[in-house]
Amino acid sequence: MCWRVGSGKHIRIWNEAWVSSTEDYMIQLSKIDQNLVYVLNLIEQNSNCWKEELIRSTFHPEDAERILWIPLPIEQKTDRLLWRGEASRIGEYNKLSEVFKQY
Repeated sequence: MCWRVGSGKHIRIWNEAWVSSTEDYMIQLSKIDQNLVYVLNLIEQNSNCWKEELIRSTFHPEDAERILWIPLPIEQKTDRLLWRGEASRIGEYNKLSEVFKQY
């Protein structure tokens, strides 16, 4: 299971699976900042964009790039827990749908 980022208020940065381009969907390299707890802390609330400067100064370059590639919804939505193979966009491969197709 992994998280799809919506508002970021339910996803803990350091010990939740939310960075989809990594093997286990978690931050791989970190300079843990105890003041940053939830993904919400990495999102500019007025524009619903990543706080790029904060992310680049907090995370190693590889993780910063992975985070900045995660699309944020135009309007704030609830964070969603997904199967790791579930598609993030319509038309992408979905492992869970393949299981259902077999039954």
